[in-house]
Amino acid sequence: LRESFPAHKFIGEESTALGTKSSFTDDPTWIIDPIDGTTNFVHG
Repeated sequence: LRESFPAHKFIGEESTALGTKSSFTDDPTWIIDPIDGTTNFVHG
């Protein structure tokens, strides 16, 4: 995504875990939140 949209901001679990403070602006922003419990999700 960063290669395709270099001017956009990305917010995800990893960035908040590193202590990065996220601020919302009018800039294009992607919020990435992977599925927790993927194994349970796959098995229904």
